[in-house]
Amino acid sequence: MKRPALLALSAVSAALGATLFALTPATADDGPGSGLQGLSLVASAGGQRIIGDTIAGQSPGTVDSGVPDAEATLTLSTGRAFASVAWPSNLAGNAGALLALLGPNPCTPGDVGPVPLPIPITCSPVSIPQPVQDQYPLLNDPLKAEAQYPTSPSQDTSVPGATMSARTTDAAAEANALVGAAAASGVESFGSVQATAVDKLTGARTGASDAHSTISDINLAGGVVTIGSVATTAHAQTDGATATSSGSTTVQDMKVVGVPVYVDGTGVHAGSAGAPIDSATAAVNQALSGAGITMSLTKPTTTTRNGTSTYTAGSLIVDWDQGVTFVFGGASATAGATLPYQVDLSGFPTTPVTVPSSVPPVPVPPAGQPVVSGGGGALPPSTGEAPVTVPQPAVAPPQVALRPAAATGLPGGIGAAWVLVGLALAGLLAAFLQRLPDDVLDDDASHCPLEGPT
Repeated sequence: MKRPALLALSAVSAALGATLFALTPATADDGPGSGLQGLSLVASAGGQRIIGDTIAGQSPGTVDSGVPDAEATLTLSTGRAFASVAWPSNLAGNAGALLALLGPNPCTPGDVGPVPLPIPITCSPVSIPQPVQDQYPLLNDPLKAEAQYPTSPSQDTSVPGATMSARTTDAAAEANALVGAAAASGVESFGSVQATAVDKLTGARTGASDAHSTISDINLAGGVVTIGSVATTAHAQTDGATATSSGSTTVQDMKVVGVPVYVDGTGVHAGSAGAPIDSATAAVNQALSGAGITMSLTKPTTTTRNGTSTYTAGSLIVDWDQGVTFVFGGASATAGATLPYQVDLSGFPTTPVTVPSSVPPVPVPPAGQPVVSGGGGALPPSTGEAPVTVPQPAVAPPQVALRPAAATGLPGGIGAAWVLVGLALAGLLAAFLQRLPDDVLDDDASHCPLEGPT
């Protein structure tokens, strides 16, 4: 087969292949999150917080630590999970930077500022060894496990009595922190505490966020208050159009000087929520007052708007009059998403396009004959100075109405007639190309025909 015919056949095959590909219906991806335009899932949980701003003489929010801490965040392109045994306050978390600022010979404060201090400035006569100073940056960060998708999808960290883990994928982020060893002080002790935060895509257009924390065997003021456990949960889910959230806070086996009690937003009551003992409530609160303790349970909050909902669980608040506040439990979950932009075509007319069944042919005179106008008079041949117009038969314009196109392309596909026309044109092109001299297509490119015989 000659090269022109091959070229024509290739052109026809490519054109038909492109047409068939364009008419093939697209298959929708039903993977997690594939039907969403935007996504924001956030979960956080903490078993216990200790706020000591007053006793430390610092500004609010400065001395605030949590045991433990779990956080998770998920979007359509990224995921982050963070778990820590104890997230320190700003003051403790920057201890390394503070020591580095003091230098190798730290000094005590003295007569600095508008208010003179009774302590004179005294600097250390012995320099801190450089190897010790090199370890200062380690004091800025807590023990933690952190994962980031897609760069570092997982991490595990373990220390005596505690474990932390963080996991991320393109459809999930999970952080978990567990402290199994008892922590004790002269004011408070507890057994185990766990915090978990999970964000997950559950379908093409659905996502959920969950947070959970549990702390057990709490002992306050040398046994004045004992609590079996405090558990909080928070859940939120969304499908892009609507969102819901829920959760709970449960305080189990709580006693004051051995008397069973329950706590709500108004304070501590003897007995249980279903069967209060009013006669013993006064004695219970007197015992708490003697220990300098007041307790209450905060109310949960829920915020929902369109495709986003947030739930923040209540916490057990214990205020000690020495300037320390204990916050037991705590969980928050947010789920928000948006759907892709959609065009509403319901208002377009659906009347099909109407075409006249037949159109009278327009007579065309033979070559060289004058064109006869509608009035029957003969017109001279055109001289090029003005165009000659042939009046067309009066045909009523068709009534055309627009209709949304189907998702699969042309409703009727390509008719057989159009395919035959395309093949005929390709054949004509091949015949034309075949007439070209073969030496034009096959001659050696290094020889120029204008050079003449060599």
